[in-house]
Amino acid sequence: MDEHKVQDILLQLLSDMAYVKAKLDNIDEQKLNSRIDALEAQNREHDRIIKSLENRNNTMEQYVRNNLIDNKKQNTSTWIGIGMAIFGALLSIIINLF
Repeated sequence: MDEHKVQDILLQLLSDMAYVKAKLDNIDEQKLNSRIDALEAQNREHDRIIKSLENRNNTMEQYVRNNLIDNKKQNTSTWIGIGMAIFGALLSIIINLF
């Protein structure tokens, strides 16, 4: 083989290697893009779940807050009723003594 033919074969080999490398890079890029898409989808799903849990938490907090307020009102009403009953009983006793 003469040197010119060897150079042509080497240049063709370099060209083929560059083509193969470009194809491999393209495949790697597609894999990365696919992985990124999967991670983004997973991230969107996690965001949706987090928002759902935050909404549930807010609803639960509001429910508990309302129940605490209602319980406080019931306790206050109960103590007022007991106080009025005691006051009425004492007033009756005082009136009956005189």
